[in-house]
Amino acid sequence: MATGVQCVLIHYHLHPPVFYIHFIAHQNLHNDPSCDGQPPTNHWTLFLQTIVPGEVGRPGMVVREDETCKFTDDHIYKVSTEAACGITVENILTVIIKHKRDNYIFAPIGEGCGYWLHTLALDLANASIISTSAANEARVALTKYWPYLPGTAPQERAMAVGRFF
Repeated sequence: MATGVQCVLIHYHLHPPVFYIHFIAHQNLHNDPSCDGQPPTNHWTLFLQTIVPGEVGRPGMVVREDETCKFTDDHIYKVSTEAACGITVENILTVIIKHKRDNYIFAPIGEGCGYWLHTLALDLANASIISTSAANEARVALTKYWPYLPGTAPQERAMAVGRFF
């Protein structure tokens, strides 16, 4: 049986509905090549956009705010897609664990985040969490280098492939 702290963690971290999933390419401000002399690359991350709903029967308050929210200050490109209705953080973590995507060794050159997300995008589509077209859009974007300055045309770049275990 879960303790009070565990129940709070489960409620606030696993159960919130996910509305959007964002695949984010981070800036490489100086367009630096990788450490082994390979062409420049971006670091990639995944953001889950959630809302923690209030509890039924508890008082609430309406607050109107105008806020510009960025995923991160250093992103250069993003692919954003709606998650299927009713998807939670827990559903996404279940896909990651089921397919053993939580056990990953990066490529010897220290890269592999793009390959990890390239694989996960397909897993999420196969689990009907995102659409196949959204997964394909992300997978195409992940095969490119998105140079700094914003608006510069992307370049094809071979992905460093890590290993799932």
